[in-house]
Amino acid sequence: MKILKFIELIRPKQWIKNLFVFAPILFAGQLLNFPLLFQSIIAFFAFCGVSSSVYVLNDIIDVESDRAHKKKRYRPIAAGDVSVKQAKIIFVILLIITSLLCLKLNFLFILTIVFYFINNLLYSFKIKNVVLLDVFSISAGFILRVIGGAVRLM
Repeated sequence: MKILKFIELIRPKQWIKNLFVFAPILFAGQLLNFPLLFQSIIAFFAFCGVSSSVYVLNDIIDVESDRAHKKKRYRPIAAGDVSVKQAKIIFVILLIITSLLCLKLNFLFILTIVFYFINNLLYSFKIKNVVLLDVFSISAGFILRVIGGAVRLM
């Protein structure tokens, strides 16, 4: 079914990493503060949207090399289950949804998620094959998730 391929494209299995956004509210002892918890949930979904948009963009860019890869050739775009045009539409929709979610949060969160997006773009286009820089970029992604959760508490 096509909808399952769209879901696979946005990689919801990877969203578990975005749970780091809840660390600050947990360690601040405010997990039962429902207005703050609600904002943390919005922040979580904003990170899910932006991270999924980068996965989609990366799959669009790497479609030809993914088709030649023994495992990546089964990804929805490389396998031809989702067209590049459809993927571009999903990319834009994800960014719009993420932007709308960010409007519910403060400026520091928006700034953090923009840095997260830029970090992921740099990773996808330049540094994923550069020793040490790739690890630093991945680590920065986790740190930015925690910062995103923290600045929301301000």
